[in-house]
Order: sequence, then structure tokens, then C-alpha cells
Amino acid sequence: MDYKDHIAGVGSIVTNLQGLESVLRRFLVERYGQCSKFPKMGDTTACRSYLTAFESLGHLIKEYHGLGELEKQFSVDETVVPIRDALAHGRLITRGDTSILVTPDGCRLPLWLQFLQTSGVYKRSKRTDLRRRRISRIN
Repeated sequence: MDYKDHIAGVGSIVTNLQGLESVLRRFLVERYGQCSKFPKMGDTTACRSYLTAFESLGHLIKEYHGLGELEKQFSVDETVVPIRDALAHGRLITRGDTSILVTPDGCRLPLWLQFLQTSGVYKRSKRTDLRRRRISRIN
């Protein structure tokens, strides 16, 4: 894989993860009848909803999976959460040739760049996009 394929692949993953999170937030807002307005410039308050709440992707997926039988046919693979977290928190490289990064508090983190290239994540990002599109059709 050359650097152009890698850049396009990582960009595709990030775009699909952001799309998935946006669709889940919008779906949950509609499902629970929450306010769907965003604040405008000059507003001093905003309505609290899944669109504005500081909720993780993992929490949103759990909320979505906790709904009804209809939604279960469109379940979201929770293995996307550590991939999203690795990208969001900069856990993409380590020093040297080790494949594990051990943080000062003893947490062991895999070398995500190697993981992204060898685990089929690029292919799974296409499946994530298909799931995102299916969920958006429910609304």
C-alpha cells in the first residue's frame, strides 16, 4: 500500500465514522422527540439533545441498540469504537519497532497504524458506510 492509498483509506474511515455518529445522533433525537435546533450566533442558550450532548460514540451505539426490535436489524458493530477512539486521541504510532504502546499508567495500546493496514479496517469502513445509510433510511 502506498501513502496515497493509506491517506485515502484513513480519510474514508474518518468520514464514515463521523457520518455514523451524526446519523445516530439525529436518529436518537427523532426517536425521543428532542429539540433538533442548533444555536444561532448570538444565542446564549441551546437546547440539550443528542445533537448537542457530549456523548461518546460508544454511548450512542448502546442507546441505539437499546431501542426496539425494528432497530436490531440495523445493529451497529461496536468494534468501530476503539478505531474511532484511536484516531480521535492520536494513538496511531509508537516509537521504535514495538507494536504496543504502554502508557505511564500501564495501559497497553496497540499500534493502530499497523492495525489499520492489516486488519481489514479499510474494507470494514465501507460496511460502516452501508450501515449508516441504512439507519438514515429508517428516519
